[in-house]
Amino acid sequence: MAKDPAQALAGKDISELERQALLAGDVGMLFRMGANPFLMAYMARFEVCGLNAEIYNQRMRAERIDEFGLPLVVSDDPA
Repeated sequence: MAKDPAQALAGKDISELERQALLAGDVGMLFRMGANPFLMAYMARFEVCGLNAEIYNQRMRAERIDEFGLPLVVSDDPA
């Protein structure tokens, strides 16, 4: 995973959106999709997909959560 994340993910049973979010280190998107933040922190710990502890924390702190710690889905649609 550290040497070639795209190759490591090749053939895995994940959606294209999940693959793109993983490769981009988009932990916010992965969190909104239901990924466990504790487990995702290992990506930062091992510095894969452009993540380190600082970047991971910044991206996760940018996410809005409800009183149960679940991600809030914020819509831009005023209707």
